[in-house]
Amino acid sequence: MRLIARRGVLAGGLVSLATSVTAQTAQAAALVLHGKQGTPNFPPLRAVAMALEQAGLRVAMPEMPWSRSRYLDGPPDKAFDEIATLLAGFKRAGAAKIFLAGHSIGATAALGYAAARGGIDGLALLALGHVPTVYLSGIGPINATVRDGILRARGLVAGGKGEAVEEFADNNQGEALLVRMRASDYLGYFEPGGPMDPQAQIARAPCPVLWAIGTRDVLYGSSRSLYFDRLPRDPRHAFFEADADHRSLPQAAAPTTATFFKTLSA
Repeated sequence: MRLIARRGVLAGGLVSLATSVTAQTAQAAALVLHGKQGTPNFPPLRAVAMALEQAGLRVAMPEMPWSRSRYLDGPPDKAFDEIATLLAGFKRAGAAKIFLAGHSIGATAALGYAAARGGIDGLALLALGHVPTVYLSGIGPINATVRDGILRARGLVAGGKGEAVEEFADNNQGEALLVRMRASDYLGYFEPGGPMDPQAQIARAPCPVLWAIGTRDVLYGSSRSLYFDRLPRDPRHAFFEADADHRSLPQAAAPTTATFFKTLSA
């Protein structure tokens, strides 16, 4: 296992933007969220941002609390607050339509935010990842360690020790990780049924969803039954698949994501 040590948090807890924005007159805006231990400079995801900008959207790519340098920084609500701050900036700049796109855990967070706080006009879930129900199943040696972490965190929280800082396990696409954080914050990310459980939140999606998945992604087989087919009924939902793996899918889905958001912004 690798122990991930956070190397500091941006001043004031604010995120930094890694791309420029489009013209100030843009009437639609999209926040693009990177994956676990990723950065806004991940090339396949930057391809999504570029496609959105070319389609006329204002675009920002923040560094999130699950980035390589911040992992994992605070509870999901902290991440949601950072998202809300950026979306408020879009609105102040005149954006009438607000979209969220995310890759891997960024997709899970985009879905969780939209379900919890609303105000989103469309979601692009690109190779969604981070699935607490799978972790709790304990299937496979890495998930077994994450399950143990979930059970230990539950015990600490139930015993009034949610502020205790300990090492907990994580699974990043088959890579075993360890992170030191508060038990309550860890549980916020890993508790089935919680805000970062996509299987629990998918039925609460409040807007049209583009579900994009690679045929070589581990979640490909369950994409329709556990996710897309459980979305609230909306004829604007779209399912996209490509010959891609978990990492390359965003680039394959970039043109479709731009078309999806542009259509919703019309």
